[in-house]
Amino acid sequence: MENHSTPSDPRSAHELLADLEADRSAVGTRVGTPTWQMLVGGALVAVFVASPLLGKDVATAVQIGFVAFAIVTSSYQRRRLVRPRGAGPAGVLVMLLVLAFVLLMLSVSYGLVAGALGPWVVLPALAAGGATLLGVRYHDALVLRRVTGVR
Repeated sequence: MENHSTPSDPRSAHELLADLEADRSAVGTRVGTPTWQMLVGGALVAVFVASPLLGKDVATAVQIGFVAFAIVTSSYQRRRLVRPRGAGPAGVLVMLLVLAFVLLMLSVSYGLVAGALGPWVVLPALAAGGATLLGVRYHDALVLRRVTGVR
């Protein structure tokens, strides 16, 4: 609920602005994605990209791992009690670029396995995991900037 009253003196206006900034900072601390979640997501993406090397049975286990990670992420987001609007068009573009890169690395991984160069699958897997981690960090920074920024 907003308060539309005008302060009677500049000092009280300054105090109101300071309170507003403190509120934005408090919300900002609740919006950020925890580091453990980013690291686990990057690791899961790396295992997903390496899954052609692991065989069909392990690929099913990786898919189950993604579902479990989605459930943990969803429950964590409900517990933090803050649902930001999003990162805007820039955030969508970042996530699309990360997705395209991960799919490209998955294709490279399939090619390496088909060419009997299985041990080299580690490189595209690490690249995809790292790109995911960096992309999610940048997306998180965009969301934080939108939440804590002055409109």
